Amino acid sequence: MPNNSFVKAFNEETMKTMRLIQLTASTRKTSLVWQLPIILSSQAISQIIFLGIFWIFNRTNDQMNFQNNWFVKGELFSTSVSLILVVLYSYVIEKRSLHSLGITRKDIGSETYKGLIIGCLLICVIVAINVVTGSIQLIWVPNISLLNTLIYGIGFMIQGLSEEVIFRGYLMIGLCTRFSIKVSIVLSSLIFTLAHTSNGGSSIVSITNLFLFSIVCSLIVYSHQNIWIIASLHGAWNFVMGVVFGSEISNLSLPSSLFQFQLVPTRSILSGGNFGIEGGIITTVILLTTCILLNNLISHELVTSNIKQCNVNMISSPFRPLLINAMVIINDSFYIIGT
Repeated sequence: MPNNSFVKAFNEETMKTMRLIQLTASTRKTSLVWQLPIILSSQAISQIIFLGIFWIFNRTNDQMNFQNNWFVKGELFSTSVSLILVVLYSYVIEKRSLHSLGITRKDIGSETYKGLIIGCLLICVIVAINVVTGSIQLIWVPNISLLNTLIYGIGFMIQGLSEEVIFRGYLMIGLCTRFSIKVSIVLSSLIFTLAHTSNGGSSIVSITNLFLFSIVCSLIVYSHQNIWIIASLHGAWNFVMGVVFGSEISNLSLPSSLFQFQLVPTRSILSGGNFGIEGGIITTVILLTTCILLNNLISHELVTSNIKQCNVNMISSPFRPLLINAMVIINDSFYIIGT
């Protein structure tokens, strides 16, 4: 039988692994009562600054809506203002480190690359299933501007980074100083979902998908302990969905794209209808499957990590297989997002 010192060591290492994100957050307890006004005010200030600049330089009196290419690009780049405001507030006022926001120095390039690949793959799989099931048709749009596409790509990367630092780095990790991982993920995901339903056109399916997408983002941040992978995933998700395939993004359509996204009205439940593919049942299935896979992956990674950290090789060989199997069963029986 394993001795009590090993069991104690195993439990301590398990708690360290499970609470790494909480421990990186500020020791000063964050309050949701303050977090929400900070998020809302940062968004409002960024909008006021952007609209003011756009109005001043809008010499041709172009419409200030999402049918205007420059207006959309300005909206995307203006999210950097809210990003800067939230980072400055958390650093100066709340005395939080950049690391507690998920902004780390380690593996920035590789993590960003992973996020881009995952984001592109997820959207491509969803679109491919929609095409195969006959719920949408894609028509190639010739003579699209590559410069325009590149600017959109940079803009969506900035938007993805901004939203992830705010909703995952600042909000979710901040909530972890008061609540459990599970509660923090759910609360931050609910707020993220509400923020993205303000565009209108929402349905039960689209609201569910926004919530599931936020859960996926939260689990990835929890697993990788940085913001880079999910920031690039989020940016790639929106870019490929809107600029490449021409789908609406949370009920907002872009003025130009590489493909024209044509809906089949009788199958809008699959494709998401006017809300975009984020509002379809197919997306629900893909996101739910991703959540389950991430949860299982994190559970197995925790088992492997704890076995190494606790130096299982020091245990006598007759009990080693039994102990390893027991730890796998225990870890697979509860969800890592619980505490």
